[in-house]
Amino acid sequence: MKNFYSLLIFCCFFLSCTDDNNEAARTANSTTQLASTPEAKSIFDNSYKGIYKGIVIGNVSGTLHINILNDETIWAKFQTEDKVTYTLENIPYPDESGADFEPVMKKYRFGDENIAFEVKLDETGNHITTSNLKFFSDSSSKICLAKEKSNSLIKCYTGAYTGLEESGTVNFTSDGHSRVSGLIIRGRNCSSLTVRRFVAKSRTPYSSSSAASFSRARLMR
Repeated sequence: MKNFYSLLIFCCFFLSCTDDNNEAARTANSTTQLASTPEAKSIFDNSYKGIYKGIVIGNVSGTLHINILNDETIWAKFQTEDKVTYTLENIPYPDESGADFEPVMKKYRFGDENIAFEVKLDETGNHITTSNLKFFSDSSSKICLAKEKSNSLIKCYTGAYTGLEESGTVNFTSDGHSRVSGLIIRGRNCSSLTVRRFVAKSRTPYSSSSAASFSRARLMR
């Protein structure tokens, strides 16, 4: 448990450094052209429409980029950690008139012949749920999504951490302002993590006997 909380502190500290040094981040992942400004349009900041970015963790690891009518189109891209990119089409749901479903939620399904997942959004795009992720034969991986705003570029990170008591994988997003969110996997179990950057600003001390540190971390598209 100490390792886990130490990791959250280190995660925030890591972001406080990388967000202030975009050039270093680009150098660390020079094979990918990273966005330097938000793609999301201000007109959609309080709408379900716009850009969503996030991470995938589990047997498959990577990042997601979703466009929901930000430019009048709907599509998704999934990039694995080894830089293989899959473009996923919007698959319309069948007519649900008269069915018992949540009318306040916008539902989208993305996929191709090997990959599929579903997303539900409220009218503002701030409440997001994902489900039914399938990547070829795997259905155990998980998604964490965040909505990009016109004044907050979402950055996606994939990495691993190592401690004296445990080690694992941590993939997370930063909105450039106040929030880090993502998923950490220890052993075979995934657990969600959400922390505020003020944790990093507090410079909370932790001892070397309980610390967990990144053995690698990459900023991805």
